[in-house]
Amino acid sequence: MMPLNLAEIGQPQIIKRLGGSPEVKNHLEDLGFHIGSEISVVSTLGGSPWVSTSAYFIGMAAIVISGIMLKKTAMFAGNPAPFVMELSAYHWPTLGNVLRSMWERGWSFIKKAGTILVTLLLIVIVALIIRNLRNEKKQGRSSCCGNCGQCACTACHSQANAGKDSCNR
Repeated sequence: MMPLNLAEIGQPQIIKRLGGSPEVKNHLEDLGFHIGSEISVVSTLGGSPWVSTSAYFIGMAAIVISGIMLKKTAMFAGNPAPFVMELSAYHWPTLGNVLRSMWERGWSFIKKAGTILVTLLLIVIVALIIRNLRNEKKQGRSSCCGNCGQCACTACHSQANAGKDSCNR
């Protein structure tokens, strides 16, 4: 067994043991490092632990130096303003406020979700109607609405024309 930082780039390695605390082991397993699985190192930072350690300390030094430089500029010069945070007094919510809040949030959700659902429902209905009309034209039948209209036309004209069918079928 050898640590991954000693493995060569591109060479497949089989994980035989995971070290560290139980939290670290769980985190590694969540990332896909399971005992018995095969992995390969893609890249290293120079192949030396000194490289990553020095990169960390160089980053920390850059943060401190930039803070000192910003402190010297006109915008951040002077005494720092005191940090005051006011917190409101905590009170148990009343039943009326809880019910009102639940109603307002629930109603706003229903309005938002309802708008989207009704819009999608109308789109699906129109698509089904168009599909059915196309299928009926292919099969040589008239649509359901057309059949209803012809029946209504026949019923209206049968009373006025005493049985004559003046509708165009």
